[in-house]
Amino acid sequence: MTDDSVAERQALKEAFPSARLLLCAFHICQALWRWLWESKHGVDKADRQSKMLHFRSVLFSHNEAEALKGMDELCKDKNVQFAKHMTFLKNRMEEWAVCYRKHLFIHGHNTNNVIESSIRIFKDVVLERCKAFNAAALVDFIFKVLEDYHKRRLIKFATYRVTKPILHYKSFLEKAKNLIVTKVNNTSYLVTSSSNVGVEYMVQVNNGYEHCECPVGSGGSFCKHICAIHYNGFIIENIPILSTENRITLGNLAVGNNFDPSFMTPMETTDDATTSMVENSNDLGESTTKNLHTVVTEIPDNVSFSDQNELDVQTNINLEIDQLQVNMNRITSLAQNNGNLMVLKNLRQFNKLLDTINTVSDFPDIFFNRLRRGKLIGTQPTSRARRTRKITSGAKRIQAGRPSNLENCIKQKKKAKIRCFGTNINNNVPHTKSH
Repeated sequence: MTDDSVAERQALKEAFPSARLLLCAFHICQALWRWLWESKHGVDKADRQSKMLHFRSVLFSHNEAEALKGMDELCKDKNVQFAKHMTFLKNRMEEWAVCYRKHLFIHGHNTNNVIESSIRIFKDVVLERCKAFNAAALVDFIFKVLEDYHKRRLIKFATYRVTKPILHYKSFLEKAKNLIVTKVNNTSYLVTSSSNVGVEYMVQVNNGYEHCECPVGSGGSFCKHICAIHYNGFIIENIPILSTENRITLGNLAVGNNFDPSFMTPMETTDDATTSMVENSNDLGESTTKNLHTVVTEIPDNVSFSDQNELDVQTNINLEIDQLQVNMNRITSLAQNNGNLMVLKNLRQFNKLLDTINTVSDFPDIFFNRLRRGKLIGTQPTSRARRTRKITSGAKRIQAGRPSNLENCIKQKKKAKIRCFGTNINNNVPHTKSH
């Protein structure tokens, strides 16, 4: 999957003749948006946004008939140059249209952002934005700096320091726990739809490659229907979370075999969720529930959870009331033994605050909004007049460092061009060349 570079695609075709070359969805849209903004093509400014949105709907359509119908409408446009350009793109629909990628294992990637990010890492992290002087220096960078970078990333991922896959899996688990799974054969399953009543999606499982008929799961991407199969006790390889065996494999890849594999095992006495799912598929539901729910302490049968919580809260309230009485007696004793005008002033202010407490909700207003109020930093009488940045009307200190949003509004600085491609299309403005 690349952008529309003739030299690059020709080289890939010669090096990998059996591979199928795809076009990046982002780059194809970016190229069309720039084509529409070129004045020589004669496209009215008012029509550019509608044409772009129409083409984008064709690009991301999952139905081949609807995509072809929408492309035919674009090819019949009244603008001759635009219709000719659409005809050229229609002949290459299998390279860029999402509807023709259903059975390709692209795992939900319709852009080459993974490759773009790897190039950025190589330039920023490895080369540190510097140019290698010769081939020997470049080889040294690759075999030392890049090797150490991948080693650190593998260790970080294998030692439970990256929690994003676990959170990603739990979010799918919440959506999939109410879906009904029906096993057709050893490689096929029918899973009900959560949004459309009576609709079922076929999920194919074959040697670690899962494919679902739903729009999200097409191309081998993980979806809630595949998660439902895994949740109901069937072995699935394509899941975001890693098993203990996967972590040991990553550890071996990072540092070699000279380490203790037990370091990669979970700290709990029981096996982690993924290991128990793979090894004991019959006990999947119990092991998953055990790992996802919090263990609570046992309480007597005649006391419910709500009653137990109410008893604990009331006990703590009684303890705090006793402590409050002790503190009030101590304050009263101090005031009686130290009679002066300052004590009298403080007592009046304190009693005035206590008089305002009429409900339970008044406690936070008293103890957090009034008693914890800090003093303002003092300034000279003429300092406000000499200030060039009028932040507030109070005599407050001007903050150091980057200016606040209020200061930016006062200065009315010229904003830079937005680099979000979708926002520029919605605003009907040209996209910046850097991406």
